[in-house]
Amino acid sequence: MDDGVLGSVTCPSGELVLVDGGYLGLWSGERSPDEVGASAGVAAVDFEVVGPDAAARSFDHQAGRRLYDIPEHAAEPFAAKFAEHCRAHGLTASLHRVPRRSRTASACGTRSGRATRTS
Repeated sequence: MDDGVLGSVTCPSGELVLVDGGYLGLWSGERSPDEVGASAGVAAVDFEVVGPDAAARSFDHQAGRRLYDIPEHAAEPFAAKFAEHCRAHGLTASLHRVPRRSRTASACGTRSGRATRTS
C-alpha cells in the first residue's frame, strides 16, 4: 500500500527550515529544479560586519551584524559605502561576504547549517 510518504527527515537540533523555491523565484514548478540554472534566481550576496557593534548599528541599513540580499551588481559599491562610513565615524570594521547557505544556520542559531535526510 502506498501511503504517499516519500521518506523521513531526522532533525537532531529540533529546528527545520523549509524553503519554497517557487516563492523565492528559484523554481517555477514547470520544470525540474535540476533544470533551473543559477540565472533563474536573483543574484545577491550576504555580508557580515566584522568589528565593533557600533559599525553595524550606525550604518543603519539593516538591523544586526548581517546584511542580507545585497544585489550582486551592487556588492562592491555597497562595501565601499560601508568602508567610507567606518572611516567617517572612526570605526575599525569591515564587511566579509558569507555563504548564502549560512543564512539558515544564522537564523536558527546553529553553526553547521547542515540538514540530514534519511529515507
